[in-house]
Amino acid sequence: KAHAISAKSNVTIDNLEVRNAGAHGISSGNCKNLTVRNCVFEWIGGGIQGYTNGFPTRYGNAVETWGSSENMQVYNNYINQVYDAGITNQYRQDPGQPEVAFVDSKFYGNVIRNAKYPIEIFLHQPSDESMGITNQLIEYNYFMNIGKGLSQQATDGTTAAGIKCGGQQNPAKDYVIKNNVFYTSTSGLFEIGAAKPEWLGKL
Repeated sequence: KAHAISAKSNVTIDNLEVRNAGAHGISSGNCKNLTVRNCVFEWIGGGIQGYTNGFPTRYGNAVETWGSSENMQVYNNYINQVYDAGITNQYRQDPGQPEVAFVDSKFYGNVIRNAKYPIEIFLHQPSDESMGITNQLIEYNYFMNIGKGLSQQATDGTTAAGIKCGGQQNPAKDYVIKNNVFYTSTSGLFEIGAAKPEWLGKL
């Protein structure tokens, strides 16, 4: 289950090639000031995360943060053949776990091919006063062959989308998606949800 790179706060990863990793290419969580730029990620994911009722759950993202994230910038990268997500911020608040926020995330100028979700952003927090997602920018990316290649091995391959929200309300403000190209998908081109924080509990 070892990830190729485990990143902490105040880290810049520049001009690396990361290939043939069964888990995540870069894994981070509860971090600030993570920058990933000018890198190549290929053949990422597909390893077994665990078992449910005797059946394996597989996973693997190229660049992932789990938990709070502040000033995450991912740009000018080439990402190809990823089992799950190319770039992702995600968190599910389980009982007893804290609320988190995604603040100032910028994903731009990337080429992402053959990933189930080129970009996946989901924040599951049931509170009516969730901190949520603030200042999210997704711009000038090319999403190609969505849901194809390595990601077609996934048992839920019919859920592919260029930008995926994971079916969550994702309380957000200043969430901007513009000037991207979506080219072919085995399923949808995007599934986006970003509710205003004050809407929670009323939807």
